[in-house]
Amino acid sequence: MAKFENFAGKLLRLEGGYVNHPLDRGGPTKYGVILTVWQEHGHDKDGDGDIDAEDIKKLSEGDAKYIAKKIFWDYFLADLILNQSLAEFIVDWGITQVVRQ
Repeated sequence: MAKFENFAGKLLRLEGGYVNHPLDRGGPTKYGVILTVWQEHGHDKDGDGDIDAEDIKKLSEGDAKYIAKKIFWDYFLADLILNQSLAEFIVDWGITQVVRQ
């Protein structure tokens, strides 16, 4: 069975810290969490009454793991996939598709 923690470590290393590149359709991103996903599933991290790029800057690795597990890993029932690489491929595909929509 695939293990989320194995995937989470790779995801955090690959995605890295805060970026807001004008050519990136995902907009403000940290650890792979884009603003629109955090607006839907997160909370106002800086307490200013809205969820914006400043909140993305404040995301912790724990926040990113929560989103990756809740929104993507669990959606694809990746814990039930026997092959770790296949589970990671499917979940990573799902993450990239969110930005394309």
